[in-house]
Amino acid sequence: MRKKSDMKIKVGLVQISPNEESTALTLIKKALSSKCEIIALPEMWLTGFIPTEEKINASKDFIKKVMELSKNHDALIIPGSFPVKEGPHIYNTAFAIHKGEIIHIRKKFYLFSPMGETKYFSTGSYPETFEFKGLRIAIVICYELRFPDIFLNLMLKNTPDIVLVIAQWPSKRRYHWITLLQGRAIEGQYFVAGVNVTKPTGKLSFTGDSRTFSPLGNPLLEAGEEEGVFVCELDIKEILNYRRSIPVLEDIKRAQRDGDF
Repeated sequence: MRKKSDMKIKVGLVQISPNEESTALTLIKKALSSKCEIIALPEMWLTGFIPTEEKINASKDFIKKVMELSKNHDALIIPGSFPVKEGPHIYNTAFAIHKGEIIHIRKKFYLFSPMGETKYFSTGSYPETFEFKGLRIAIVICYELRFPDIFLNLMLKNTPDIVLVIAQWPSKRRYHWITLLQGRAIEGQYFVAGVNVTKPTGKLSFTGDSRTFSPLGNPLLEAGEEEGVFVCELDIKEILNYRRSIPVLEDIKRAQRDGDF
């Protein structure tokens, strides 16, 4: 395994219009042929937020296709999030797939009540980090980007190296999206990569704007409105150097240990 301090990893963000399964598979294959080691798609791009039985079954079928596709590749694929039924509950669920296996499952915790997500979906749990090629990865789902407790909990429990934010974030709040992605990267001292859908859906408009920011808040990738695979390379050494120069986590722990709360 490569030393962490020497690692560079190529990330491919698959920005697509909703409901385009054939396009999604084509772009995942393109990302794999481009030697991307981490590939991520947006939130609920296949089904939308009304989880009919048909859409739940379509999600299962698509996930199986991605698992089959991944068998002969050494990439981590997060094919988006999907409605998953467990007993009486339906969760907005993301999967991390590697070499034909699901290695991590993430159920959305903060549901977007203004659009009725709480009507159909049950509350999941806080994100946890998981290991991939010696790196710590976390998945955050759309609306959760607004909640600092999500990111503080990640930082204190097992600080990730890369946070992947999969979203359906409308264009009328695009500056919130961009600003929050950048802010979370700065405060957490990790890479943040956000992938969004594009083009109109019903009453909402989506303009893509998939982005990647370094721990210093520097923009590494800025996608426009078009569909495609947007690729950037992350130099993990940047995280290690920055955390040594400004030891935020150690200072949080020291203050919690020594302070008068």
